[in-house]
Amino acid sequence: MCILYKKHAHFINYEAAYNKQFHRKETVMQLTAIETRTKRKPTNVTVRVDLLQIAREDKINLSGMLEGCLLDYGKKKREKEWLERNNKAISDINDFVEAYGLLSDERRLF
Repeated sequence: MCILYKKHAHFINYEAAYNKQFHRKETVMQLTAIETRTKRKPTNVTVRVDLLQIAREDKINLSGMLEGCLLDYGKKKREKEWLERNNKAISDINDFVEAYGLLSDERRLF
């Protein structure tokens, strides 16, 4: 989901994002700060005239919107690929828990 955060004129996702390189969770604002230091390259895109008119009326930063949407797309794609790679392990763990229960069952206080 692409959302305009007008104060900083960036399109960001308000959910916490996973930084795969460092294997830790970072807040969106931390990622936004990192993203603003990334090198950019000018490029041309073709946009429908009616959509461009709406964007101009609302003073939308098209580059920011495109970056945000591409980040969301990449995140969803990586999540899907991870799930496909790890589906067997997840299934095996679920089968184990179903057969034997959780290893911590005997230590739970509730």
